Amino acid sequence: MKNIFQPDLYINSLDDLDLKRLKEEGYRNILIDLDNTLAPYYDKHIDERAKEILDKMSEEGFFVVVMSNNHEERVRDFLKGTDHHYQSMSLKPTKVGYKKVLERYGLKASETLAIGDQILTDIVGANRMKIFSILVEPLVEKDSFSTRINRQFEKILYKIGAVKK
Repeated sequence: MKNIFQPDLYINSLDDLDLKRLKEEGYRNILIDLDNTLAPYYDKHIDERAKEILDKMSEEGFFVVVMSNNHEERVRDFLKGTDHHYQSMSLKPTKVGYKKVLERYGLKASETLAIGDQILTDIVGANRMKIFSILVEPLVEKDSFSTRINRQFEKILYKIGAVKK
């Protein structure tokens, strides 16, 4: 049985993502976390870097959904002016948000990968759904209060060897 905390792939930056290889491996869909994965949690509006990342994924032929635990207003306002899909209030690591996205867009878990910066939400949620999980280093060290708590648990998981980079 797979360790639910262990990502399938670890990358330092979204720039390290080999989209062509992932496409060749049969992945067609990307669920990407917003806060500290795509942009710092305090950035209210999409910047050029985040827009380029999402656009590149789409241009490579992936169906992309920004999947966030944050509230509707935060995610909608961040993506304003783009045509990218999103799922707010995803309740990661539960299966609720993932199931909504898969059903809404007719996606197969086996053709989907999920990218995020948090083990306890992004990676555990994707692994529970049998979605290929990619852990990326957080963009900045500054986190929201709840994420700071999760980071303490992540340190323990690394220390005891439950997660390896």
